[in-house]
Amino acid sequence: MPEPIRVMLVDDHALVAEGFRALLAAHFDIVAVVNDPLRAVDTFRELRPDVLVLDIAMPGRSGLDVAREVLAEWPTAGIVMLTMHGQHSYVKQALGLGVRGFVLKLADVENLKSAIREVARGDRYVSPESRAAVSHPHPHLSRRQLEILRMIGQGLTTADMAERLNIGLKTAEYHRQNLRHILGLPSHAAVVRYAVENGLTE
Repeated sequence: MPEPIRVMLVDDHALVAEGFRALLAAHFDIVAVVNDPLRAVDTFRELRPDVLVLDIAMPGRSGLDVAREVLAEWPTAGIVMLTMHGQHSYVKQALGLGVRGFVLKLADVENLKSAIREVARGDRYVSPESRAAVSHPHPHLSRRQLEILRMIGQGLTTADMAERLNIGLKTAEYHRQNLRHILGLPSHAAVVRYAVENGLTE
């Protein structure tokens, strides 16, 4: 019998993480469940699992940050990221880092099992719900929202945007905050990084 795939789970919600453990334990060797994203890289370094399953949106440190550090040290590491609806904007960023798996967090567990197996083999798995984001990374953004995202990438302030768009300061701030919400990003700095990494600075 082949050795079971060794899997490490990282999710800041303990009940969710334990739920995934229960669903996957019959099929994989769950070597660790980590609820603190600040401990994720050290735990990965210690255990070197075949596949790291990461929640994207976590307080203190996002799944993208964890993936970036892991892949900087182990470029061939197998990583599957769990996304929620509205977080498709992360897909292109993560694939650019070298992440090979994407699964919608509320999808059928069979999707996650397939992703773990594909990634462990060195292949890529993107769930059907996220595939459109790979070829069309901004389908959910309007023309105005893309314009604002480019301005953010160029380093313009809210006042600069209000002047350029000939709108009020409060309206410009609303557009900025709404864009962050649509992208599912945790901070303004993350929006700036997203714009830069996706070439939206011209």
